[in-house]
Amino acid sequence: MKSSNTFSTVPAIRRFLTLAVILLAGFGLAATASAGDVTDEEVELFAAASIAVEDVTDRYEAQLEDAPKAEQQELVAEMSEKMQQAVLDAGLSWERYQDIVFEAGSDEVLNERIIQEIESQRD
Repeated sequence: MKSSNTFSTVPAIRRFLTLAVILLAGFGLAATASAGDVTDEEVELFAAASIAVEDVTDRYEAQLEDAPKAEQQELVAEMSEKMQQAVLDAGLSWERYQDIVFEAGSDEVLNERIIQEIESQRD
């Protein structure tokens, strides 16, 4: 049985995945290949990477809101670099991470596997 905390986490994870797709597409970082079959190991690595990327975006969110427009582009570039490094540190290539983000956006089964793994890693 899922705890009430799990129910509140799922919308946050879905919002994060949606934001990731928007960010990647918005910065011209669209996936160049199909995610294909995502292995259990890749789901684990993706979950760890997503948690790390979420930490990066959380750190930059307030800075971006408060920064003058002239500084926002620089902050976004810095955030993007840190997001990419977080993914690499978690054990996935940036390209594979993007592929999985896009695949999870249209594959409910994969999306649920990722959500379950993120919740498991956060416990």
